[in-house]
Amino acid sequence: MSCTLDHVVITTSALSEGDAWVNATLGVGPGPGGAHEGMATHNHLLRLGESVYLEVIAPDPMAPAPIRRRWFGMDDPALLAQPRLATWVVRCSDIHATQARLSEAVGGVHPMQRGPWSWQITIPPDGQMGLQGLVPTLIQWSDERHPTQTMPASGCALQALVLRHPDGQRVARMLASLDLQGQVPVRVVPGELPALEAHLQTPQGAVVLSGQWPLGLTPAG
Repeated sequence: MSCTLDHVVITTSALSEGDAWVNATLGVGPGPGGAHEGMATHNHLLRLGESVYLEVIAPDPMAPAPIRRRWFGMDDPALLAQPRLATWVVRCSDIHATQARLSEAVGGVHPMQRGPWSWQITIPPDGQMGLQGLVPTLIQWSDERHPTQTMPASGCALQALVLRHPDGQRVARMLASLDLQGQVPVRVVPGELPALEAHLQTPQGAVVLSGQWPLGLTPAG
């Protein structure tokens, strides 16, 4: 029942906008991804290391209406006002066991597909992110393959993930219940506002992607 960091998620109103932001911030842009059946979203991807990547995801204007609320809070226009680090995704060997032991709710487990890739993933009924994006989405890939195996090296590496929240003890309990393994350290620190930070080494040097909860919004959960 092992778990490890799988990828971090940049949400944006349009892929072109998200790509430009990533390119300007990291010095390299994401490569091809695909469309998510039933979700009306599509993505581009950037490798950050062995079995770890960055996802830029946006509503797909060419897709039919989604069959449920979109994931990652993407039905809320305020959360798509600008590209931002929205949340993180954890890979599980047994998604149902991990869901059961996690101290925070992550929603039901749903089958999904993007081109040749298929997986199971947790999606809350309202599509919102627990603890303002600090509670990860859980994913279990359908086989031993992983999308990074088809991505070129980017010159970027994820060094650490930092979870900031006023209720640091609650976030720490969540992280402990996750029992995360792997090479990328994930740590909890106090913060006046909920925020997620991805610390990367890039062609432009050390970069911190910050996903502070937007001012003027009322954090839920």
